[in-house]
Amino acid sequence: SPDILKRFVTKIEEKLANIQEDLSVSAEIIIAPGDLKVYNKVTECWICKGFFIKPVLEIVQKIEKAKHNLLEIKEWKSCMEKEHSKKKEILACNSEMETDFGLKTSDLIKF
Repeated sequence: SPDILKRFVTKIEEKLANIQEDLSVSAEIIIAPGDLKVYNKVTECWICKGFFIKPVLEIVQKIEKAKHNLLEIKEWKSCMEKEHSKKKEILACNSEMETDFGLKTSDLIKF
């Protein structure tokens, strides 16, 4: 059939999506007492052989606090940009009035 290749590719893509979905679900780590001793002594990843970093509660808390602070800063900047754009609109309006009527902003403030 002429569409067999298309059906084959569709099936493969469906299988890939299922596999990715299965792999994205977090699973509980089950550690036996002997495994825990080995885990506490290990210094490199058994898969990539790279340096193995164990999360320390104090460091994780500091990272979470820093992340929270960054989010607050981003929110503050966003608010300031919105406020600043309003001021730009007012200044642009004043500038148009100066051009159209030969007035200066300082003259407008006197009224």
